Amino acid sequence: MTQATELRSCFVIAPIGEEGSDTRNRSDKVLKHIIRPAAQSCGYKAERADEIDKPGLITSQVINRVVQDELVIADLTEMNPNVFYELAIRHAIRKPLVQIIQKGERIPFDVAGTRTISVDHTDLDSAANARDNIQKQIKELESNPDDIETPISVSIDLNSLKQSENPEDRNLAEVLSEISDLRISIEKIGEQAEKSVNPEIINSIRQIRDVVDQPSLFSSRRQKYYERNIFESMSYIRHSEGGDRFERAIAYAMLGSFFRDLAPWVYEVSMEVYRQQIMGTESKIKQAENAFRRVIRTTVESPAMRDLIENDKRLFMAYRMLRELSYEMA
Repeated sequence: MTQATELRSCFVIAPIGEEGSDTRNRSDKVLKHIIRPAAQSCGYKAERADEIDKPGLITSQVINRVVQDELVIADLTEMNPNVFYELAIRHAIRKPLVQIIQKGERIPFDVAGTRTISVDHTDLDSAANARDNIQKQIKELESNPDDIETPISVSIDLNSLKQSENPEDRNLAEVLSEISDLRISIEKIGEQAEKSVNPEIINSIRQIRDVVDQPSLFSSRRQKYYERNIFESMSYIRHSEGGDRFERAIAYAMLGSFFRDLAPWVYEVSMEVYRQQIMGTESKIKQAENAFRRVIRTTVESPAMRDLIENDKRLFMAYRMLRELSYEMA
């Protein structure tokens, strides 16, 4: 795999900007030092829209690459409209996709459920971690091509659940719909609420999101270490006198992350409780925690889910702590 012609095609969706602009400077560096090396190590040739040199309508060529290329890497930095237009096309066809974003920037809630790699191109360690994580995601996509999920595919699957003849499927669809509605309500007040919160807390929230949203960053040994410390920290928070909202928010976020793969609806609604603890009113917090208790109850009422949780020590501990935490606040 030494010749460029042998490499598979990878299209890079990214904000490009004008020549000499900060946007172009960053995009060029991310492409050269992070995306391209990671893609090439996995057997792909990464190209951006401005590198297409074939004659013809550039818009048609871009869309064709978004649809046809074997892999797409999308940089969500700066929330560029063209990027999200092309991203939606890729989501619709449910083909291999890796998302990245500048570290510290907020991931729009519409795509927050899709694993997104944070990167600071000015930090060598961050750049190296981003390359490693892009490679890992590419390999995961190749090994499990049928497991690709996007907001559009999830919506289609949810609609199928709603129309199912199985009552359990319809109940699950109802729970997931409630979670989605709650997320939308929170996002509407999120930007205004964040302006009134201490900047140090906001920075801590972003750091926690980086950890919770990217469990693949950890090796199995490091993950066990963090899990052990998470349980110890959560036990302290639960038993400390007058644990404040910020501490409880962290507890929901960290414990909920254990369910991201097995029961993503539990993860999603725990993250909503986390956001409300940070930014919401007392009534919004109660609404979120009531929804969380309903989700937990519905989940464990399923014999299959109950067996899975009880047979996994980590999940069972996380479930017990989350349940006790939510009822302590009732």
